[in-house]
Amino acid sequence: MVQKSKSSRKITGDFFDRLLDDETRRITSLDAEDLLREISNSSLTAVQVVTAFSKRAAYAHQLTSNMLEIAFDEALKRAHELDDYFKTYDKLVGPLHGLPVTFKDQFHVKGLGTSLGYVGWIDTFEGKKGTGKEKIFESEITKELNNLGAVPIGKVILIISL
Repeated sequence: MVQKSKSSRKITGDFFDRLLDDETRRITSLDAEDLLREISNSSLTAVQVVTAFSKRAAYAHQLTSNMLEIAFDEALKRAHELDDYFKTYDKLVGPLHGLPVTFKDQFHVKGLGTSLGYVGWIDTFEGKKGTGKEKIFESEITKELNNLGAVPIGKVILIISL
């Protein structure tokens, strides 16, 4: 089952790969375990990984409009902080150090809006204006992943059935 899933990951075939440079294609073809290993042994930096996945996500968004919030600049800033920490202390922030992640729009991510797919919730906190929590409050899962070293690059749409 795992092998079948791995072989069916590339549903766009060569079309999408032709949009990417060699380094981006190589980095984004690695699975999470290999990415984290390459970051931990300094074969890759968090900045390289976040840049590659941001490029890939930007192209995917242009083709599918799948992202509601884009945080590439914030992600690169965080990646630089992680690389600086690694250089200074010779240790990773956590087991997910430098791993780019996206969140469904049901999770609160600091600096990003959460609309849960409702137009009326844009620029609010769960539909309420002026709470002071807009773009500041974080869901527990986003806090935990940040503490483990993951790097949010954006928020993606919810499924159509919602």
